[in-house]
Amino acid sequence: MNKILFNKNYGMEDAAIAGTKTMLRRIIRFKDFGSRVVRYTPLPKTKGSARYHLEDGTTVVDYETQSTYRVGEIVAIGQSYADVKKYYEKKGKDSTEYQAFIKEVEGKDIDLHRAGSKDKFLVKPYLMPHHIRILSIKSQRLQDITEEECLAEGIGFDESQSSHKFYVEDKRTGARCSFPTGREAFAFFISQTEKNIRNVWQKNPPVYVYTFETID
Repeated sequence: MNKILFNKNYGMEDAAIAGTKTMLRRIIRFKDFGSRVVRYTPLPKTKGSARYHLEDGTTVVDYETQSTYRVGEIVAIGQSYADVKKYYEKKGKDSTEYQAFIKEVEGKDIDLHRAGSKDKFLVKPYLMPHHIRILSIKSQRLQDITEEECLAEGIGFDESQSSHKFYVEDKRTGARCSFPTGREAFAFFISQTEKNIRNVWQKNPPVYVYTFETID
C-alpha cells in the first residue's frame, strides 16, 4: 500500500482526515530537463499519465510521466507515530487497535518507532489508521485551478467576513492570512509549502490533480 502526505502545519492533514479536503495537486517534475524547461505543450494522454512536448531552447522532446497513484487505489494518509498513538489512545488503551499498534511499533522495532515518532516520511503505510480512495486524475497547469476547486483543496472560507472571505491558517501559531479570492489564498498556500520551486505560482508548472474521498 502507498501512503500520501498532506501538509499538517496549514491544516491539510486534518482536513483530509475529516473529509473536507477532497482534492490535491502535485507538481509534475521533468527530471531529464530539470529547471531548464521553458515551455510545456500538453499532448494527448492516457489515464494516470501525462505527456508533454518540452522545449528548453536547444532540445525538444516528447516526455511522458506516470502519476504516483491510480484511479481506485486505496492510499494511507501518512501521520507521525506520535499522532497515530494519540488517535488510538482516544479509543482507550485497552482497545484492540491501541494494543496492536503499540505491539507493532513500540514492542517490535524500537528504532522504527523512534524514526517515525515525529517524521511521517518514515512511517509504514500499513500502520496508518486513515485512508483515501483516488476517484479521478487529470493533468493541467497550476493556475488552472478554479475558485470552487480551491475550497476542495482545503482553503478556508469565512462567510462572516465582508470581503476577504478566503483564508489559510497556520495551525502552529493560529495566524490567519485572508484573501478576496480562493485562488489568491491557494497561491499563497502553495508558495509557502512548495519550497523546491521558487515563485512556483508565477512559474505555473504542470500538475497532477487528484480527486479523492476519505474512507476511514
